[in-house]
Amino acid sequence: MSTILVLQSFHSPPHFSIIGRCIESVKCWANMSGFEYEIVGDEIADLLPDTYRKNSFGRWPMLIDLARLLAVRDRLNAGVDRVIWLDADTMIFAPLRFQPPINGDHAVGREVWVEPNRKGGWRAHRHVHNAALLFGRGAPALDFLIFATMRVVERLEGPASPQIAGPKLLSALHNLVAFRVWESAGMLSPFVLTDLATGDGPALRAQTRRLEEPIAAANLCHSLWESEIEGLKLDEMVLSSAIETLRSRYEKTGITPN
Repeated sequence: MSTILVLQSFHSPPHFSIIGRCIESVKCWANMSGFEYEIVGDEIADLLPDTYRKNSFGRWPMLIDLARLLAVRDRLNAGVDRVIWLDADTMIFAPLRFQPPINGDHAVGREVWVEPNRKGGWRAHRHVHNAALLFGRGAPALDFLIFATMRVVERLEGPASPQIAGPKLLSALHNLVAFRVWESAGMLSPFVLTDLATGDGPALRAQTRRLEEPIAAANLCHSLWESEIEGLKLDEMVLSSAIETLRSRYEKTGITPN
């Protein structure tokens, strides 16, 4: 019987409430699915080469972009058949519909990023993200991504975008090689989360129009919490209300394309 491990990482507990709720949703899903589960702390960064660590200039998103891949490889080399990585700010709100891809040896998450356009409307960009990853033992995509991530960062001569070795790199490569996409593993921008907090809105509708399949789990963009973006601020009240909408409205169906 094949072994599937769900792997996460976050700073050592105690976790503040929103992260704790996200982690608990993943733990429950793993248990319900019959998967093994593991969460590690900041020691995950011990896996990083010195040059990569130096050229990340202390930016945690860049550090974890490679660390997650190395941690996945370690578990696969230790005998696990498949590893699912989910960022700690991932909320699984429709667990019965959140199924990992059956075929293939790898998968990456689906990003539909919604933000205002200059005309007062909304634009929704379709990309991929690394907040949800799946790799099987011997997957060539894993070694390829480890090489590409290390190469990008080790060539830096100064601070760069924190996303350069994560979603930006993954999306650029996806445009060329077409990774297998885990469509139900989504991502919600601050504008979509704000709409969810109030129950509905144009940003949420703009996202659903660009979905190919219902999303049943979503990354909540922890790196943007407490930051003001276009007049919006994702505080705990907004995030908590958004989670309640996700669970009450989409628990059985997922966020479904229009």
